[in-house]
Amino acid sequence: MQYVITIKQKNMNTGEEQLLCDTICDIKNNSGEIVFEYQELPPYDGKVKITAGQKGCRIHRKAENESIMEFKKNSITQGKVMSAYGTFEIDLKTRSYHFHESVLALEYDVMNGEECVESFRLMTKMKKMV
Repeated sequence: MQYVITIKQKNMNTGEEQLLCDTICDIKNNSGEIVFEYQELPPYDGKVKITAGQKGCRIHRKAENESIMEFKKNSITQGKVMSAYGTFEIDLKTRSYHFHESVLALEYDVMNGEECVESFRLMTKMKKMV
């Protein structure tokens, strides 16, 4: 099924907001989870695959660096960032996660031990094409 997908990311520390995606995508539904892929708008230009369900989501992004981030409601999880300098893990604290038919809303912190280094909000709106 085709959907119009709009994805915005906001850095909660700086207030800076970016439009990452505004395009038409096929969304596949697998046992209560959705899967879709998109190409980010310039200047980001990453290829992203999102898998999302009621308990959490996974974001796999390939650009200059590659990252795999897993988010689970009210949990601390680990993500991986792979670059020319090697692979390193980051701790991700999911502060808020909502998944509905037309919205995927995620608020998370990038952690360094007990300290929050960055906070982000990712808002995905999905509108079924008629």
